[in-house]
Amino acid sequence: PWAGLLTDEELLEGLRHMMTLRTFDARMQMAQRQGKTSFYMQHLGEEAVSCAFRKALQPGDMNFPTYRQAGLLIADGYPMVMMMN
Repeated sequence: PWAGLLTDEELLEGLRHMMTLRTFDARMQMAQRQGKTSFYMQHLGEEAVSCAFRKALQPGDMNFPTYRQAGLLIADGYPMVMMMN
């Protein structure tokens, strides 16, 4: 369905990253509402953009994620614990 550009494994990996981001996002939003963190911007509905953007980057490409692009880091395997600090 994707004109052969992505394998089934790549599609599943992308889905895993988006689902991980959705879960991370919900928990961080809850923590912010409980006063455990002072600032958090939700990614709800934007998961595919940041996760797919990471997939398109090549070694040596620069990127500068902002507060609504945690998917770049999640899709790159960055530890979520570090993202919470």
